[in-house]
Amino acid sequence: MRRLVLGMLIGFMMLAACGPAAEDEAPSSPIADAAPSRVPSAVPTEPAIQEEQVTVRFALSDWNLPLYEGFIEAFEEDNPDIRIEVVSANEVLELGPIGQLDVPDDADQRLVAAADVVEIGVGRDTVRDGLVRDLSPYLDSDANFQPDDYYVDALQAYQWDGGTWALPSLLNLRLMFFDKDAFDAAGVAYPEEVWSWDDLLVKAKALTEREGDNVTRWGFVPGDLAYRLIESRAGQLADYEADPPAPRFDDPDVVEAVRWYTDLHLRDQVMPYFEPPEEGEERLISDAAALIDNGQAAMWPDTDVLWWVRTQQGNIGVVPFPSDTPDWPANPGTVGSLAMSAGTTQPEASWRWLEYLSRQSITGMQLGMRIMSARRSAAETSGFWDGLDEEFEGALRY
Repeated sequence: MRRLVLGMLIGFMMLAACGPAAEDEAPSSPIADAAPSRVPSAVPTEPAIQEEQVTVRFALSDWNLPLYEGFIEAFEEDNPDIRIEVVSANEVLELGPIGQLDVPDDADQRLVAAADVVEIGVGRDTVRDGLVRDLSPYLDSDANFQPDDYYVDALQAYQWDGGTWALPSLLNLRLMFFDKDAFDAAGVAYPEEVWSWDDLLVKAKALTEREGDNVTRWGFVPGDLAYRLIESRAGQLADYEADPPAPRFDDPDVVEAVRWYTDLHLRDQVMPYFEPPEEGEERLISDAAALIDNGQAAMWPDTDVLWWVRTQQGNIGVVPFPSDTPDWPANPGTVGSLAMSAGTTQPEASWRWLEYLSRQSITGMQLGMRIMSARRSAAETSGFWDGLDEEFEGALRY
């Protein structure tokens, strides 16, 4: 299975407002330069000044470069013994323009061979193949490192088998969006911050509209990642504590969650079914995104960065995902990360650059979008929370 490199994922998120699997798309826009937040550097594991300047190769996509130019300049000013050399991930992976990406199966191998620090979606296969370095020794020796500075589960997303395989940098949450005008017209109360999956079904039934045999508005449109919804009810679909990891497809909780999901279409008829694209077929926009854009969806899951797009399209509300256990909110999310190549010849300098980047906040995007930092301190000092819509802020903080 081909897996989008996380650097490209972030580029998509900025330029085309897409989630991890391109659930929805919005018109692309250029990206303004990022303004680095000058947070004091953590105590390095080696003396900051070395006898001669060393080079750290940093791989990122061409369309992400404007986001990092300011950071590179600021870091090199504060660390004159280190020079950051940008490595084009587009060239390494032989990528085409946006919308025509064909990511090679060996993308991770190519990137870690070409650079010291990379933006990749570090998975268990990446670690198993020995492509990235365990960062635990650096974290353990850094007296200033505070795990609690990361938002819940962000750091843990890259910790297993006794190692820390990447440092989280960005947090991209999925939330439940809804069309307030559709709710008002149907006389249905808006979802509340704490609500259940049964609540979603009841509302979806009341909001689905038909003209004869045709559905003119679906109560719920699932997007393109059904497994996200299933995991929100049943937990991860694999048991990673088993050796080797084992699928949980026969687990009663998973079976129940899958049955609930399919019943939304087969029994309750409040959710559309989308035929999978034929092999080789390319779509600029998914069927789900088309329904949402056309106002034919009353509720749908969306990535948080699309809040700024959707609110330009209509009277849109947002709440956390439903949960049948209120003390266990299970919102899916994607954690952007930075990893160190296992083959780097400059591990200490690479660590200083990687750790510095993990404390920055990507800001300055056009369209008014903001990307949430994985670190609490970076989100606060960058002003991420300042002036946010109260409803949107409440869903994110929850």
